[in-house]
Amino acid sequence: MSTFMAFGCVDLRPGSDIEEFFAALDGAVRAAGDVGGRLTINVGERDGRPRLSLYADYGSTWLGPVVLRAAAATGTVERAVLGLDHDEYGIEHLVLVGTGPGLARAQHFYVSPDGVPDPANGYGPTLTDIPVRDGLEAAPDGTVGGAPSWAVVAALYDIPPERVVPVAGYERSAHEQMGVVFAPFAPWWDAIGVVYPGELGPPDRTVAADG
Repeated sequence: MSTFMAFGCVDLRPGSDIEEFFAALDGAVRAAGDVGGRLTINVGERDGRPRLSLYADYGSTWLGPVVLRAAAATGTVERAVLGLDHDEYGIEHLVLVGTGPGLARAQHFYVSPDGVPDPANGYGPTLTDIPVRDGLEAAPDGTVGGAPSWAVVAALYDIPPERVVPVAGYERSAHEQMGVVFAPFAPWWDAIGVVYPGELGPPDRTVAADG
């Protein structure tokens, strides 16, 4: 089966107006035009923060820009994680941190279908134009990883640093899980305490470009 899809979990700052963010998401999806799918949203709460769990049909190319646009419009996103499944073109995992008016990358992995990056095939990371968080550096291919990245992610999600140790380096074997819905992203999300949207039941909201 095709796995062109995307997953996200957005935590707003405590006290944020969730309806304002819904409106910004709706506007961003509509501005994206014919995205070929829909965005479903489950609403929850984590440590006093409104939490929006996202699933997007065929969303690997558009969910990231939609979240970025909504974040810039509201300035209320504290942190977010995205899982972009490009099917036979690879997968991407990103952790984003709110910077006030927008988002910056605290972590960004791209995994090629066979686990061996090959720039000659034209596949590679997207969203490399998102700024890198202060204190971190991007690799030559534009991704962001390593021990400094994991330290920032652990602090961002209020988890002990040792909890992320088992998944440090997982990007080298994540390709083995490709082809199964969400499976490649599960270790990264489990490490930071974020739940696969498919386990949360019927969505609370649905947004489609065609209304």
